[in-house]
Amino acid sequence: MESSSELAKEIEAYCKREGIAPSTFGQRFFQNSRLYKRLCEGGSITLKTYAELKSILSSDAEKASA
Repeated sequence: MESSSELAKEIEAYCKREGIAPSTFGQRFFQNSRLYKRLCEGGSITLKTYAELKSILSSDAEKASA
């Protein structure tokens, strides 16, 4: 599992491509606008949230390469 800061960087990249704020990302997909901030501060997430997050980010990467 990646570190919190690595996940935060992935969210940042996604948000930059989509033109949204990281808090919007958290709210849109997890109903939690503080998700990104918590990761930046070194906080943890559940394995379920991690799996969902990676799924969202990997499906976006697939779209970007198509």
